[in-house]
Amino acid sequence: SSSGSKLAILTVRNSKGVSRPDTFRFTVAQSPVVSILGPNSINLCQGDSAQLTCSQTGIGIRYFWPALNASTRSVTVKDSNDYRVVLTNTISGCSAVSAPVRVRVLPRPVLALTATPDSVCSGEPFSLSAAPSALDSYYFYRNGKLEAKGKSSTYNTTAMQGEKLSVQARASNG
Repeated sequence: SSSGSKLAILTVRNSKGVSRPDTFRFTVAQSPVVSILGPNSINLCQGDSAQLTCSQTGIGIRYFWPALNASTRSVTVKDSNDYRVVLTNTISGCSAVSAPVRVRVLPRPVLALTATPDSVCSGEPFSLSAAPSALDSYYFYRNGKLEAKGKSSTYNTTAMQGEKLSVQARASNG
């Protein structure tokens, strides 16, 4: 039934006939609508976390995340699970459950970085290669500053004494 004020009419029928109608009014409260902000699926690398937030706010709103036993509007998740929030309007007493957000925790790719040639003098050219070479994108850093990014797992550069070179990679699953 739709929300709003309703009228009910009650009559009793038995072997002696039909009673006089008795009427009473009651109110049907509107069920809350609840959702979780953001995408319905999140991939995380091991050790990372994501914040999930209920989209609704207001007076008399109570939140409950069953998978976490938490009662806040936003929660931080780090484990694979289907997360839902139960929203209760404490004024009307009505509740609703959100659609799930699926969180998957994936292993971090393990990278190896090699230089060719493996011994150079300052100012000489060399190549850095990251393995595995089948990841989606690579980020090469020199002293913490991004120097190159793209689909290539190889970076050609010039050797400088005392510099720190590193690489990060991203798989297509995030």
